[in-house]
Amino acid sequence: MKSVKGFTENLKKSPADCTWIDIGASVTKIVRLKAVGNKITVIGADLVKPAANGNISIPMNLRARYASIATSCNNAIIKLFSFTGPIESAFKKSLPQKLGINADDDFRLSYTTITEGSVRSESSVLVAAMPEEDAKRVMLQFSSGVPAPYSLEITAIAILTAFEHGPVRNSSKTTTGLIDFGTNSTFLSIFHKRKLVMMRKFDFGTNLVMERLQSTLRVNSDIARGMLDDVSFDISDMLGGLINSIASDLIISRDFIERDKNCKIDNLFAIGGIALSKTSIQSLEKAMSIEITPWDPFDNLNLPPALEADIEDQHWRFAGAIGAALATLEEK
Repeated sequence: MKSVKGFTENLKKSPADCTWIDIGASVTKIVRLKAVGNKITVIGADLVKPAANGNISIPMNLRARYASIATSCNNAIIKLFSFTGPIESAFKKSLPQKLGINADDDFRLSYTTITEGSVRSESSVLVAAMPEEDAKRVMLQFSSGVPAPYSLEITAIAILTAFEHGPVRNSSKTTTGLIDFGTNSTFLSIFHKRKLVMMRKFDFGTNLVMERLQSTLRVNSDIARGMLDDVSFDISDMLGGLINSIASDLIISRDFIERDKNCKIDNLFAIGGIALSKTSIQSLEKAMSIEITPWDPFDNLNLPPALEADIEDQHWRFAGAIGAALATLEEK
């Protein structure tokens, strides 16, 4: 699946010298990749916290002429539409209305075709909209000097690109799913026959879990974070209600797609802060009656040992930046 483009004007050809950046709420993830044939090597990766003024300082060894940028953007709208028939101009014109965007709202909108249908077959289109104010705030970070912006997309979609290039393409299973635990929301995405057939967003994220731990145990955010990451610490009782709630939502969505596509999810992966908590994942596995595998976005990339040491235990954070990279490299 190619990344959703159109937030900025594309160059005629994707740049050879590019930095891939995923701007998060608390930390920015930056990678440099090099593709030679079918082999992709990671030549640099770093986690960068914003300066006091909010600006992002890109390390010199990761700086290139251009940047493909992903941003989490809590106000973004993402929807997957399926309908019988081809994609016509009337559909494109009706996208703001379908997304619930008013005429006075200022959004940047783009879509990517998953499946092009015909009179008797189904079309599937993934649509994304980002508030203009949020887009401008990101682009101001790159208003002068290098890197110059090449593309802008939403992190949740960039993560899907990385997932599609990894577990989806490399699995012999027919139906593969990903639970992406974000800071403020969670996405369930399902691929059937290597095509995206579901992408659902839920108001459940790592912040909600952190708040529960802090209020229940009366600890600060650092201690709560450590407890969430500590596989030896059982937090299932404290998070029981929260985990059961998201499990119920995930089960409803899973059951719907299995009935609609007459399939069964063979592989289910998870990434994000909550995926680091073994007890939380075990609770979800029990509720959903399926094994959930942690996904490492570096699995299919050549990662030099020296660089591996620098980002050990932080691989999951780079999924969005890697997805932005793979989408750009795919265009060559």
